[in-house]
Amino acid sequence: MTGKDLVANPSEDEFTVNVSQKLSPQWDKFVKRVSGRVFGQDRAIRKAVRRIMIASSGFQNSERSPSPLLFAGPPGSGKTYLAEVLAQEWLGAGIGDQSLNPLVKISGENYTQSHEGATLKGSPPGYVGYEDASPLEEIGMFDRRTREGEFEEILGEWLKRSLKEEEFSELPKDVQDTLSRTWEMFKFFYVRKFMPFRSVLLVDEFEKMHPIVQKQFLGILDKGRLQLHSGRVIDFRGCLIIFTSNIGTEKINKILEGNAVGFAPPKGNQGRIIVDQEIYEMVKAEVKQKLDPAIYSRIGSDGIVVFHSLSKEEYRRIIEKEISKIKDGFAGRNEREGALLISVSEGFIDFILEAADAKREGARQIGRLLDKYLKEPLVVAINNGEIKNGDTILFDVVIEGTGRRVKLKRLPRPKGMKLVNIPRQAQRIDNVMKRDIFRDLDNYWKRTKSRLPDIKSKDEPFSV
Repeated sequence: MTGKDLVANPSEDEFTVNVSQKLSPQWDKFVKRVSGRVFGQDRAIRKAVRRIMIASSGFQNSERSPSPLLFAGPPGSGKTYLAEVLAQEWLGAGIGDQSLNPLVKISGENYTQSHEGATLKGSPPGYVGYEDASPLEEIGMFDRRTREGEFEEILGEWLKRSLKEEEFSELPKDVQDTLSRTWEMFKFFYVRKFMPFRSVLLVDEFEKMHPIVQKQFLGILDKGRLQLHSGRVIDFRGCLIIFTSNIGTEKINKILEGNAVGFAPPKGNQGRIIVDQEIYEMVKAEVKQKLDPAIYSRIGSDGIVVFHSLSKEEYRRIIEKEISKIKDGFAGRNEREGALLISVSEGFIDFILEAADAKREGARQIGRLLDKYLKEPLVVAINNGEIKNGDTILFDVVIEGTGRRVKLKRLPRPKGMKLVNIPRQAQRIDNVMKRDIFRDLDNYWKRTKSRLPDIKSKDEPFSV
């Protein structure tokens, strides 16, 4: 911050700070990682990242959850996908590993009746389904497990350095048990430093929920907690809640009818600006009109994020990104299956682009089209023995009569080409905290060793 940014009034002892709209380098990199996976939604990404910044800052209100967001806009524009990417990038899950998906998701379609809202809290004792878990029980659990795993790795590193396995096995049984309990206590102590645990809750198609069920979120947004029928209290203070809605979809489709196959004009085009502004104003007005006033007041107009309609160029980038994932999947197969290198022509990408119905289905149909025109022909050719391990395959489109079809062609394999997928690791405990953990473990072990001769001679039970 420069001297020009800080203006002092000595007589009133007040300061005015001109806050820059630029993000810090750390968060700017975060935005770039998200933008590299979600195309055409820069405004939505930046608004969501600013919410995450507050939740990560330590200045978050300790009595409620971070201010929620409502994603609205054209169908298939990436509302649900952006929530998934934000959760993975923020909490550090391995990309594509669904077993480690940190996003907690509930669908409004499952809560269209008033009585179905009871399942959010779990069934009361004595009722059918009492032992069934509430979907909200996973709030914060991914972050907690990550922190526990980090501590266990550090503990393992310390054990190799300071306490050999042979030395531990020679200790009296009660000393071993007490050490194990103490290490669990240390883990509990350090993991608690990260409370409230971070998480992202996606409430998909929120407008389909029964109004009574919707109002259950008022307590969550105000108090940051929810008590289940089992008695457990779920902590939402570190949870970013994202609602998605398809309110205004029909009107959006009418606005896009004048564009080819429902694609928006290119980015920066004056027509694109007009279309986006018209959709933006219409959706905000529709949300305000149809959403419960109490819910709307918690979200606020600044919490409503209207997604852009995607241009043809942005659809092309999405197609190329999905093809890249498929290529990496086949190139990264194990040695028994053998790697396959896949290449696609510009004509193939144009073919997928023309087959897409952007107006009705949006970008979510791209995966289905690639299953049909890329994965299916490739798997059939492999099963028939037409393609062998180590082949390089080109996907192209050829004209036959009045129609076109996809054609596979075997190409020479590039020499020395090797693709390796390395999943991004979760955010780690920093070096300062790691040093503190090592220090506490060292101090406790020194005290324990100093008492061992007395314990063995007196044959007394050992305690902390």
